[in-house]
This record gives sequence, structure tokens and C-alpha cells, in this order.
Amino acid sequence: MDGSSGKYVWGKDDNNSRSGAAFSQPPPTTAGANRPVYALDVDGNPVQSNFDNGSGYRGAADGDGDGVDMDLEDSDLEEVATNACVREARVNLSYFCSELRGESNEIRHTLGKLDCRKKLRSCFSMDVLRRLFPIIEWAPKYRGAELQGDLIAGFTVGLTVLPQAIAYASIAQIAPAYGLYSAFIGSFVYVLFGTSKDITLGPSAIMSLLTYSYGKSPIPNDPTFAIALGFYTGIVQMIMWFLGVGALLDFISFPVMKAFTSAAAITIGMSQVKKWWGLKGIPGDFIPQLIQTIKRIPDTRLWDFVLGVICIVIIVALRKVKEYPWKTKWEDMSISMKILNKFIWFIGTSRNILVIVLAAVAAYIFLENGTRPFSLIGYIPKGIPPFRAPNLSVHDPVTNRTYSSSDVAGRIGIGFIVVPIIGLVEALAIGKVFSRKFDYKLDANQEFLAYGIGNFLGAFVMGYPITGTFSRTAVNAASGVKTPAGGIVTGVLVLLALQFLTPLFYYIPESALAVVIIMAVLDMMTFHKVWVFAKTKRIDLIPWLVTFILSFILSVEYGIALGVVVSFIILLYPNTRPKMKTYEMGTELWDTLGKGREKPRIMIIELCSGLMYPAVPYIKDQIIARGKQDKTLTGIILDFGHVSEIDTTTVQGMRELLEDFHKMKMKVVSCNLQKDVATVFRRAKPKYFVKALTLGHAIQILAGITEDNPKKMPQLTYQSDVINKLVSSSAEDGGSSPNFHINYGLEDDDLEREPQRVDSQVHFCQKL
Repeated sequence: MDGSSGKYVWGKDDNNSRSGAAFSQPPPTTAGANRPVYALDVDGNPVQSNFDNGSGYRGAADGDGDGVDMDLEDSDLEEVATNACVREARVNLSYFCSELRGESNEIRHTLGKLDCRKKLRSCFSMDVLRRLFPIIEWAPKYRGAELQGDLIAGFTVGLTVLPQAIAYASIAQIAPAYGLYSAFIGSFVYVLFGTSKDITLGPSAIMSLLTYSYGKSPIPNDPTFAIALGFYTGIVQMIMWFLGVGALLDFISFPVMKAFTSAAAITIGMSQVKKWWGLKGIPGDFIPQLIQTIKRIPDTRLWDFVLGVICIVIIVALRKVKEYPWKTKWEDMSISMKILNKFIWFIGTSRNILVIVLAAVAAYIFLENGTRPFSLIGYIPKGIPPFRAPNLSVHDPVTNRTYSSSDVAGRIGIGFIVVPIIGLVEALAIGKVFSRKFDYKLDANQEFLAYGIGNFLGAFVMGYPITGTFSRTAVNAASGVKTPAGGIVTGVLVLLALQFLTPLFYYIPESALAVVIIMAVLDMMTFHKVWVFAKTKRIDLIPWLVTFILSFILSVEYGIALGVVVSFIILLYPNTRPKMKTYEMGTELWDTLGKGREKPRIMIIELCSGLMYPAVPYIKDQIIARGKQDKTLTGIILDFGHVSEIDTTTVQGMRELLEDFHKMKMKVVSCNLQKDVATVFRRAKPKYFVKALTLGHAIQILAGITEDNPKKMPQLTYQSDVINKLVSSSAEDGGSSPNFHINYGLEDDDLEREPQRVDSQVHFCQKL
């Protein structure tokens, strides 16, 4: 420490090498007196030396702790003053601390192991396990009330999923058994990984339609492609969970989703009309299907049509009975009335299974009397499917061609992306509705994992892609489900049906199943939302119309894809044409800032939104055009107060704008720059760029009242208490505690431009 200059210096040993730091207090006023000097010897130990050569107060210690002269020049002192803290001081102080605590290598090794253990514990902490397995959160609180609600709800949903699973398999153009195979594994998986008490995983109308589009096998009655689609869907959804890309689903806007569900409902309903009417040989694509169905109305099987009409009447009647408004409150009802109320509600909720049972009984009676008026679904294999790895390749015995796993994946194509995303969007949209209704938190990213594992494991029992459905979720919630454990009852019911009831499924008429699907998808149609879009914001009708119309012309997956593109264009368009406010500096403002000078003509342009590269040409042309309109302007002020981010294209456009105005001999000043924006401009250093802190400062710069840059702040001095303690700990009793001063010499530009870097440097030296 040089007392006259206040600099931090290093000493040199006998070999003219730097040996340690010399810390000291400022020299006393009496010259030549013995003053204690604290230094480090070659072993890194703090020693005290009473050496003083009378030349300024510089001292160090040799190997024996005796003072040595350090023959340092002023240039050396300047160099050391700027670099000592961040290089050699840290090395020597680290070595000093390690010597006080033991061997440095052992300490580092021990601390490293402790750090690894800490990280390992954090990976398997209870918070992480609770997020990964939500069952840990609610299982300890499970009681009799929860069990009762889950048993009733699980049984009710099971009665609903049985006919739906068989019917939805026909939409996917695979055997009915595969619908049942897809209906139970998701229920068990969701108990462990799901975060919604209401959602039930299983086959749905939309996923069945997408399975038909992307998982249709070229081999008749072959489910390999549908099973492979479910397998890959699970993998993609788990990857999305791992990457945490749930925010990407937010780009599917509300109008696009409503148009998609409405178009899908019509497409699914149209595919079931031919089964209701008993028509054969109708193509699967919507428009040809519609045309052929209309042409072949005369070929309608009368008994199938009549049975369908009867089933529709029963379904509608039971729905109305279920929704009957009881005038007496539940608390005021007698026990018999409460039992009747619950019985009617149960019958109305189970209307689908009831209709299927009645139709199957009618078909059985006709068959026993030697007639077969209805088209039946036929034989379903008995038994629970074995759990084994899915077969991702298949051989066609007719054409003697083998489709390898790569061939199967190639035919799925874009379905790798479309099916997982649509499945997630459908289920999350449902989950959000019920989580708001019952006031609980739905973890969207955790749902990715639940659906992904459900689809992945479903392929091991020959299931096709599954997701949550609105109809079964609504039934589950209305049945009073308390936890996801209701899915266990549903899954067990499906397994029991596979093991014992499949011979009875033979008698189910196709027309009854078709009507059940048609009545279910009617609730998916949301044409009333079109009026809401028209009243709220008419431009939202454009993505709705694009999605809805193209879903029929092309297909539902291309319809939603193009609808998302149109929504994205509508979202980005305001960023290409941002609004600007232009006004001239007022007299009142000038009277405050002008200090009696003549008022100049200054145009102020306030940028009202972000300024990214699509908007640069437009903004640049608009500003130049407004500047050229009035040649008498003194200058232009660009107010960046509402601009939070810019990019390289913006800087290039700004550079061109400044050059154009420079040629016009007109000065441009930018003000109110936010931190990130100011950093980008500082790094790019565009020519003729002038920055002001505030609008008033910008006006003063253009008027010549103040300089372009604000005045510099005085230098700052910081003191490290930590080093004072380290050094003073080895001082002799009665000695003064030495101080360690660091002169940063910070200016206001440093603090404004790189506050994080400066703060980190100050913090580091303070830690030392």
C-alpha cells in the first residue's frame, strides 16, 4: 500500500518475483517511524515486518519473514491497481484460506462431493416426486368419502366408455376389440401421473378420426399402423413433456379450435350415417362420402334406419329426464325422493349403454326366431390382451410385401406431429374447463407426461391413440368423482367386459352404435360461437372460416394447420405495421426547458409498440416521409419508451435512417431507451446515433443547451470488510487494523450501459 497514492501493490522477493500482497494502513504523519507492515511470506502465511526503507511505505516479507525492498515504479503500481483484485489477489487469498483450513485439494474434493450429493438430493426431493407422481399429494388424504365418490363415478364412466370404445373403433376403421383395448390402460396410468380429478383417458372421436387418416393400414382389417401411431404418439408427447414445450399449444387460437371441433363433429357424424342407414361400399373421404350417401339413399336398409330412429328418441328422452328441474331442494327432499332423483339421474347418464343393451336384446330375439334384420358388429375376441412390445412391421400375404418399421413410420408421416398435438390440445382444453369449475390446479406439462405414458403403454396392449374426452369427463365430474382413482374402477370394468362379456357384444347392431356416436358429437358443434366472434372481433372469423371450410375440402388435420397459419399471420401483422404518435414540441414544454431562448421546431415521434425486423421498413419510411414534409424542423426525437426489444435488422434500419437525415442536415436524438435496447445500440455503434436519457434532455440536446452525453459521475471507492478481517486476524495485539481500498473509477456510462457487469465486479471484490 502506497500511502501517498492509495494504491494496492505487490512485493517482490529476492529473486525479483512477486511473493505476496502487502496490506497496510495509511502511513503516519511522522516520517521514518517504524510502522507495522503485514505481508505474506513464500509459504502464504501472514507475517508482520517492521521494515521501512523510508521511501513511501512499501514493504513485503522474504522467506524468513524479514522485510525486503520492492523496487517498484509508478507504472507497476498502476498496473497492479487495476488487475490485482481479479487475478493474483484471488489466487493468493484462496491459497491463504486453504492453508488455514488444511490441504486445498482435500477441501475441494470434499466440497465437490457435498455439492454432487446436494444436486442428487435435489433431483429426488419430495417436491420433484410430488410433481412427477401427483398421487403422492392426494393419496395420504384418501378417506371413505373419496372412495364412495370414486366408486360411483368410475362405474358410471365405465358404462359410458364400453359402447363408445366399440363405436369409436369403427371410426378408425379397425376391429371393435381394439377400441376396448385402448380403453383401460389410460385409466390406470392417469391415476399415477394425472393432475385432474375429472379427466378420463381413452379413445375419442377426434383421435379415432385422426387414426383413420394417419394410421390406416393398406392391409384389410390390420391394426398395425394404428398401434404404431399410438406408440409414436406416446413417445412424442413424452419428449414434449421433457422439453417443456407446453407454451407452443397456445398458438392454436380459440376460433381455430372451435372450427376444428365443429368440422370434426360433422365429419365423424357423416361417417356414421352410412352405418345408420345400412349402406355398404361408401368411400371414407368427406366430400365423396357425402355425394355417395345422398346418391344411395334408395338403398337404405329399413330396419337399420328404424332402429336408429328409435335409439335417437330414447337417448333424447333420457337426456331430458336427467335434466328435469326438480322444484324441491335436495335438503328438503324425503329419502324416497332422493333415491328416485339419483336413480333417474343414473339412468339418464347411462343412456348410451342402456340403448345398446336394448338394441342388442332386440337383435338377439330376432336371431333366435331365425331372422337377422340388423347389421351386427360381429365377433369380438374374448380375453384381456397380452402385454408385449408392439409389432411395428407387418407382412401382407396377398401382395407378399413386408412393411418394415421405417415403411410404417413413413406412411404415418406428418401424423407424428399432428396426432400428439391435437390429442394434447383436446384434453387440456377439457381439463382447463373443469379445473376452473372445481377450483384446482391443472399442471399442463405434467399432463403431457400422463398422456404420453398412456399412449406409449397402450401400444403394448394393442391400443391406438387416446386422449381425454369431454363427454366422459363431464359424466365423471357429474358423478361426484373425488380423485383420479375413479379411473381404476373404470379400467377394471373394461377388463371384466373383455374377459366375460365379449360374446354378448356380437349382437350389438351397427346402427345403434352409429346413433350413439352421432348424438355424442352433436355436443361438439359450436356454431353459436360464430356470433360471438362477429360481435367481439370480426377478424377472428377469418381463421374460423379457413379452418372450417378447408377441413372438408382437404382434411381436418390440414384445416387446423392452415387455420393456425392464418391466426399466426393475424397475430404478426400488427407487428409489421406498429402505430406511431407524432406531435410537435409544445410551448409549455419549451418554456420549462428553453431558459428564455427562441423556441425551435422539434418533431417528437413516439413508437407505441415493439420494433422488430418485420416493422423496420415501414417505420423507417414513415419517419423519413414525415421528416421530409417539413424542411424547417430543427430535429426529430424518437421516443423509445414503449420499445422493449430490438434486433440487428432494427439497428441496420436505424443506421440507414440516421444517414438519410444526416444528408438532410437534420439531427435525430433517441430518448427513453430501455436497458436491453440501449445495450444493443451501444454494441452496434451506429453512426450519428445520439442518445438522451429523457425527453427533456433530448430537447436540450437539439436546442444546443446541453451536450450530447450526460455529465460523468464522480469516482466511487469501496472497502472490503472481509479482507480487513483476514489480514487483521494475524496482527499483533495493540496494532491497528489495516484497510484495503479499491478505487473503481466508475463513470455514469459504465453504470448505465453495463450495470450487471459493474455490479458483479463490485460484488466480487466485496466478497474478497
